[in-house]
Amino acid sequence: MNKLLLIILILIFGIVVTGVIFAEEFKSEEGIRLNEGKNIINTSLEFTPIYVEDLIKLFPEIATISYTENEEEKGYVNVFGGIGENFPILPNMTYEIVSTKEVKLNLG
Repeated sequence: MNKLLLIILILIFGIVVTGVIFAEEFKSEEGIRLNEGKNIINTSLEFTPIYVEDLIKLFPEIATISYTENEEEKGYVNVFGGIGENFPILPNMTYEIVSTKEVKLNLG
């Protein structure tokens, strides 16, 4: 009986360890894939808000970021050190991002 219990515990431990390894691999590859050109993204993931200027410093491939708030469009353009409002990128919002080449945003 003890051998059977030991085998079951080893199998459960192996499954848990394998699950953790796969979860870490999946986590490291998560992110929002931006194609070259116009992208509409919904930031449905939970993350710490980041300001547009800081995001563009991390991902200089981003040309513009804009969103609509109260029927008013707000935006930021990555030229001449940045033109526009330095608004925060928040979870559960929709943004239009124009990228000069493919990039993977990792906001987590």
